[in-house]
Amino acid sequence: MKYEILKSIRDAVIEEDCIWIITDYLNCLFKYDFRSQEIEAAAVFPDTMSCSFASFSQILKLENEIYFIPRMARSVFCYDIVKTKFYEVNIPFEGFQSDKKMDAIVYGKDIYCVNRYPDIVIKIDSMSKETEVFFPDKSNAVKEEMEGKVHKAYKAPCIFQKQLIWSNYNDTLTIFDIKTKAFSIEHLNGVMFGMVERLQKPLDRQVKDWIVGVRSFRERIWLFSFEGKVFLHDLGMHRTEFISMEQYKRYDDTDNIRELVIHDLAIVKGEVFFIPSYENQYIKYDCSTRQFEECMGESLRSWKNYRRSYTLCKVFNYNIWLYSYYENCFYILDTKKNVEHKKQLEICYKKLIMENPLFEDMMTKNKAYEFDDLDYLCDKVSAGDSKGKMEKDFSMVGKRILSKFITET
Repeated sequence: MKYEILKSIRDAVIEEDCIWIITDYLNCLFKYDFRSQEIEAAAVFPDTMSCSFASFSQILKLENEIYFIPRMARSVFCYDIVKTKFYEVNIPFEGFQSDKKMDAIVYGKDIYCVNRYPDIVIKIDSMSKETEVFFPDKSNAVKEEMEGKVHKAYKAPCIFQKQLIWSNYNDTLTIFDIKTKAFSIEHLNGVMFGMVERLQKPLDRQVKDWIVGVRSFRERIWLFSFEGKVFLHDLGMHRTEFISMEQYKRYDDTDNIRELVIHDLAIVKGEVFFIPSYENQYIKYDCSTRQFEECMGESLRSWKNYRRSYTLCKVFNYNIWLYSYYENCFYILDTKKNVEHKKQLEICYKKLIMENPLFEDMMTKNKAYEFDDLDYLCDKVSAGDSKGKMEKDFSMVGKRILSKFITET
């Protein structure tokens, strides 16, 4: 049977023995087994919860349940692994954009979803599935017009001392206190930014640099901007400190992707790792000496172009898992051995089709995905007894391959 590279992975949950995976083009939950190195279709999304592309942006696992955080889908959904059933989480709010920017964080037994533009916080009780929606007062804090332009660039919020924290375009942090359910605004006094020239054309306006990522580590808030400036912020003292690392970064947008200079910060066993989007060395920050240090010394050899469009950055044990969307592969940073590994996951679509009729139905209806297993397509067409039957199946089995098959026969 033919094996192919599993493409367009959007998010993953990494465990000791397996990886749970969602992709942008295929409406199902995949499970990759480390021991057998095989992928199975753990669950196919019902039509009522999925879209033709990018239904969900994130998945979270709590015990025997997996939560699906929507991008193009209409709501949050939950999958019970034991009962093999999907449930919709009812959110009493109708003002979402069709293409959402929503991130979720687990805190205890609850899930907190932060939706950007409009900004709301959604609390989901994982036991009862009951939800609460909280609305911040943004009248004096956020420039709504600019947030609508830049909200897709933000990274997920962080939790710091029982507070959800995320950044805004106008040099403020929004804080949601989990205990009191109250919102507050923290001003980043003294932070100075220049303009981001490479965003002026796509956004059709001048754009200044701004904080896109907030991370917590050792009683401090770490902030990083679109252009890669790094700050330490003390919430108690209301003080922001700039950390210089200009000598470690460069970018060359030869194909106008316009990524963040720093994709994310990863905290691994007491160390901070800076993950670059462009062809830079990985950087580790030593908190005791307050010094930066290049790491993963051979990693630059694996770069094929000037940037990577990562869709995820996950820490598991001493490893940092990154997924390069346009290379369709994982990069695994082993922080103990100081090396980078490349891993691609292979999938046999024909095997999954034979095992699960629902998977076959999902594959053949998906016009956005070019399914090109010629053996399967030929079998599908050969089952017909006339050219008319073949034309009837035309939209089901892939226009490019089927039209070639009809021409040759």
